[in-house]
Amino acid sequence: MAGLTKKDLKEAVTGALEPFANAVEQDFKGVNDRFDKVDSRLDKVDRRLDKVEFDVTEVKSDVKLMKDNFSELFTKLDEFISLYKKHE
Repeated sequence: MAGLTKKDLKEAVTGALEPFANAVEQDFKGVNDRFDKVDSRLDKVDRRLDKVEFDVTEVKSDVKLMKDNFSELFTKLDEFISLYKKHE
C-alpha cells in the first residue's frame, strides 16, 4: 500500500468514474435534445395561438358590427311594419 501515490489513486478513481460520467453526459444530451424538440413544438403552438387570438379579435369585431347592423335593421323593420299596419 506504501507504493500508491495520490496520482495512482486519482487515476484509479478517474478510471472508475469516467464511464459513469460519460453515460450521464450522454443521458443529459438526450434529455437536452428532447427539450429542444419540445421548445420547437411549443414555439409552433405559440405562433398558432397568436393567429387564433388575432382571428378571435377579428370575429369579435365582426360580431359587434353585425349586432349594430341588426339593431338598425330591426328598427327599420319595426318602422316598416308600423307603416304597413297604418295602411291596412
